[in-house]
Amino acid sequence: MEKLFMGVDTGTQGIRISIAAPDGRLKASHEEKWGTQYLKKGRVEQSPVHWWDSICKAMGRCVQELTEEERMNIVSCCVCATSSTAFAVKEDGEPMMPAIMWMDARAKKEAEAINQTGHEVLKYCGGAVSFEWLVPKILWVKKHEPEIYDSCYRIVEQLDWINYKLCGQWAGSICNAACKWNYVKAKGGFVRDYFETIGLPEYEEKMLTHIRKAGECIGVIRPELAEEFGMNPDMKVIQGGIDAHMAMFGMNVIGKRQMGIIMGTSFVHLSLVEEEPDSIQGIWGPYDSAVIDGKWLLEVGQIMASGLVNWFRDNFHIDGVMGNPYELLMQAAEEIPPGAEGLTVLDFFQGNRTPYKDADAKGVIYGLNIKHTWKHGKQVFEKYTGGDSE
Repeated sequence: MEKLFMGVDTGTQGIRISIAAPDGRLKASHEEKWGTQYLKKGRVEQSPVHWWDSICKAMGRCVQELTEEERMNIVSCCVCATSSTAFAVKEDGEPMMPAIMWMDARAKKEAEAINQTGHEVLKYCGGAVSFEWLVPKILWVKKHEPEIYDSCYRIVEQLDWINYKLCGQWAGSICNAACKWNYVKAKGGFVRDYFETIGLPEYEEKMLTHIRKAGECIGVIRPELAEEFGMNPDMKVIQGGIDAHMAMFGMNVIGKRQMGIIMGTSFVHLSLVEEEPDSIQGIWGPYDSAVIDGKWLLEVGQIMASGLVNWFRDNFHIDGVMGNPYELLMQAAEEIPPGAEGLTVLDFFQGNRTPYKDADAKGVIYGLNIKHTWKHGKQVFEKYTGGDSE
């Protein structure tokens, strides 16, 4: 009987779980959606409890399509997730607060304060951290939720928590750590002087400092989960990383002079280089060994991609035909000539990712005249998403 592998893709809008054979043939695949809470300006949260409920539902639906023998031949599971989606937990994994989503901008002042230090570590992230990243969010919790901060076990990312729920082991991914936690392998990992300078000297007590490379084994599935889903009790849980970054393997853009463009709620452009490049203002990186050991990752992108399409769909009440609004939106865009007859949209509806790393950047729709319709707007939004609604 052939070995099978489980992939868990944790996105902004929901969870996708697939079980595949070594040659890529899908044996089962299911998706569950979840909600997002858009609170006051710049604040976006989700419920970790809802994540886990959805994961269990999707996993249950997948294994129902397998024979008992196939379930016992699922040899490993790997998770990718949004980043930095962060929240405080107790040692047993119980969430102590809603998850602060990656796009949440509440930590912008903390990010600005970090950047004003001009510390040497910042050259490994384009000269400045972003409000999207874990470290500014930890500092925000420390300042604004001191009771939670003082009593929590750690402040973790979505990936860390799902891995813990699967196998009972806490471990950070070098992908997340290098890209969002100011972890620099060439400098020995976490640089104590940096964390002391930014006001987080107790980082070892509040962050996961046990870092594993993507592809390393974290642990084995919890016995109670194996029993509940009738799966192989020896199934290994393998360290993954940030969702878009792990897509580089699926796209096979891990060689020289290649770039992956990954679109979801946000979008990113990712490219690996062999030797450490000079720090480049306006990008994210260079990240040390974030995807492949010994290679440096460069990243650019924007916060809104299909998230902007969904905003358009919801606010213009595009219902579509037979429950599929995206087909109607695509048809509408095709009816409008290139250039949308002068209509222009700036896509900074949740701030700017690169080159400005600016939480206060605003979305703009301008150039309107009486001839323009919602269809013109749709064509402009398509420019940012390529029609991707997920």
